[in-house]
Amino acid sequence: MGQAPARGTQGSQENIEKEHSLKKLWKVLEKRCPRCDSWASDEQKRGFRDLLFELDAQDPNSQAGRYPHDVRHDPTLAGLAATNVDLGLFKHNIRKMHGYLGCVKKQMQDGGWDAA
Repeated sequence: MGQAPARGTQGSQENIEKEHSLKKLWKVLEKRCPRCDSWASDEQKRGFRDLLFELDAQDPNSQAGRYPHDVRHDPTLAGLAATNVDLGLFKHNIRKMHGYLGCVKKQMQDGGWDAA
């Protein structure tokens, strides 16, 4: 996502070019494209947001998805190493999020991204 505003949002664009927080980026998308997930039930929307925001809480700058180590050469998501993470469940949830975002992309490609 660059700096170009979506249709119907002229004058209200946020500078998101250097933003990496999944939570902040999702909130910008919801603001710009309120119907991007209109196909989903309230339960699905809540579930997706919960998963996305939990991932954002663990990696607020989305470093782990881009870099295996931080600038001090410490592993990203090192805090998770101290917890009992069910990697199978983590993988399952990432796949669910991928599917949800695929549907959002399709909705936007089909014109559902216009501001309400």
